[in-house]
Amino acid sequence: MLCVAVCDQFLLDAARTVCPNLYVVAELFTGSEELDNVFVTKLGISSLIREAMSAGDSHEQGRLVHRYGGEPVGAFVQPSLRPLMPSIAHAMFLDVTHDNECPIQLRSALDSLPSSAMVSMACCATGSTRGYDELMPHQISVVKEERFYPKWNPSAAPSSGGEVGPQTGIIAGKLALNKLHQELASQGFIQVFVDQVDADVVAVTRHCPSTHQSVVAVCRTAFWNPQTHKYDTNIPPMFIPGKIEEVVLEARTVERHAGSYKKDDKYINGMPEYTVEIKEHILLQESTVVKQAGVTSKGISEFMEEITFQNLTPGSVIAFRVSLDPKAQKLVGVLRFYLTQFSPKYRRGSVADEHLPEILTKPLAQLMSRLTLADLNILLFRCDAEEQEDGGGCYGIPGWESLKYAGLQGLISVLADIRANNDLGHPVCGNLRQGDWLIDFVANRLTRREGQLQQVSSLQGHQYKKTHFICLF
Repeated sequence: MLCVAVCDQFLLDAARTVCPNLYVVAELFTGSEELDNVFVTKLGISSLIREAMSAGDSHEQGRLVHRYGGEPVGAFVQPSLRPLMPSIAHAMFLDVTHDNECPIQLRSALDSLPSSAMVSMACCATGSTRGYDELMPHQISVVKEERFYPKWNPSAAPSSGGEVGPQTGIIAGKLALNKLHQELASQGFIQVFVDQVDADVVAVTRHCPSTHQSVVAVCRTAFWNPQTHKYDTNIPPMFIPGKIEEVVLEARTVERHAGSYKKDDKYINGMPEYTVEIKEHILLQESTVVKQAGVTSKGISEFMEEITFQNLTPGSVIAFRVSLDPKAQKLVGVLRFYLTQFSPKYRRGSVADEHLPEILTKPLAQLMSRLTLADLNILLFRCDAEEQEDGGGCYGIPGWESLKYAGLQGLISVLADIRANNDLGHPVCGNLRQGDWLIDFVANRLTRREGQLQQVSSLQGHQYKKTHFICLF
């Protein structure tokens, strides 16, 4: 392996003398991400090919989507300039590569569509191999195969040996998934969340942190042939936070009367007995796969729609476009409007406040410029003993520790490490998810102060009341 690396490095160095801006894609078989990183840094590899076919079940496949598919939902907004942090090698995520065993032989023909959907929902480069979409039930040898690939014909018949078209295999479904993948990338849906609904059903969410819209794809995989494996007919209902705007697509792999597979002598053909039934951009009420069971609302951030599955058969996919409750959506826009004075990146999705209090018309920098050093000490610092003299104290995180300072610096110091690593499992993040206590503490700590500190306190209080959120710098 070392000899191969030295040889590759020599060839790449020679290539870069001719064209310095090479994009190098590699498929490694080290079995170790640590060893992969050695090759990536040594050879200057741009992307590593990762395969969904390496997963043995839907849970593992969901883990791969989460691993390579983008940053997590709720990730911190990062500054434009930041320290270089350790990260995994950039992935090019494929449903199958040319040297994989045939997925239909390893899994089932019904699994091709939902597994492709899971790959398409990843926020990274994706790809496939010719023959996968046409449901070819054998591995195509790059050495021994001498037959031709069929040519494209939009009106090709299902059983046509020398032609393929939209009715062939899962091609129609793959086209819709590729369009969705491109749309999500271009519109800033950069965050990913994977939910294992049951043993065979995986829900993948792509989230846009600017608009707080999401697309949720529910995929029912079919790793085992339904003719020999009994799938559970009872799928748990899903509770989707927000308002479902539309069903982006719903697709099912179905059997049809087009004859069974017979190997063609001249062309590399697939299984004609399967195709995809697909609907795109329909209302929830028009869906034949799911129905709305109810809507619950327990405040601004707990507006949910309950979805039950009527016909999510193995090999099916349904994707919803979800927005926040209109009231919450407006408040998020107002919050982003307030934050534009700190960074232009908050302009997208911002909404001007129609009832702007006078205190919020003043730039924060103007208020801060009037603070004395003593005021700044109270605002930013003050240890627990100092704060207790005024009847307060430092904020304590249950199961962790108290902040070092009662002022903003106590929180900023902790967030500096959390933000850089996107450590959403940190106890501070857990405390924020559980309730508004830390938000209340920051907003109300200075209410009894006088002078310019009272102005700052008033600004914090109004922002909190208007949005019920907090900006963590």
